[in-house]
Amino acid sequence: MRTTPHKASFVAYDLSRRYATDDRRRLLTPLSEAKIDLNPHQIEAALFAIESPFAKGVLLADEVGLGKTIEAGLLLAQRWSEDRRRLIVIAPASLTRQWADELRDKFHLPAVVLTSQNTPSSSDAAIAGILELRRLHVELDTAVRDAYGWQDLPLEHDFYEVETLPENDRVRYTISPAARKELLKRLLAENHRRAAAESAAVAQTPASKSRPTKRGRRPKTKPASGDLFADEE
Repeated sequence: MRTTPHKASFVAYDLSRRYATDDRRRLLTPLSEAKIDLNPHQIEAALFAIESPFAKGVLLADEVGLGKTIEAGLLLAQRWSEDRRRLIVIAPASLTRQWADELRDKFHLPAVVLTSQNTPSSSDAAIAGILELRRLHVELDTAVRDAYGWQDLPLEHDFYEVETLPENDRVRYTISPAARKELLKRLLAENHRRAAAESAAVAQTPASKSRPTKRGRRPKTKPASGDLFADEE
């Protein structure tokens, strides 16, 4: 492929825009190309976010009107300049159009609003997968219950709060609390029954009369009777 002078100049310009990941100057690219009047606190927030590579996330919690959307836009523009092409913004339905317009107008980012209308195949496949997972969940729990012979116990699968989980993440698709308590009660009784049966079987086993010989030792024998030199007479 032949490289024209125009293309060579463009590649040289693109390379000059890139900095190392630990260089604060790498934020200069989105700053210089953004069509906005930035405030110092917005730049500091963006720098803090990109200089925290080992953090699981950054919370932008400025007050209303201080430009949290601008700060997030700077981060998205920086990732875009680093050839990150899979970026997603999750926002309320009433704000999705506003987000897309601001990313396009202020940061020159090609934003597309994803809804149930323009992504039917992916959403339908995801819902079908979740429903299939729930069906397998119910089938597995039912098979375990039937293996114990407890078909009289209704499991009543649905969404319930599980008390043993953290307070902010307790809702699970599982059996009902009443079924869980009854299962634990029956399992405890079954464990006691099996332990008693094993103890009774051990007690009825007759003990062995012969004592086993210790490994590596010869059994003791009685010395022969008579005179040791009787055959020499």
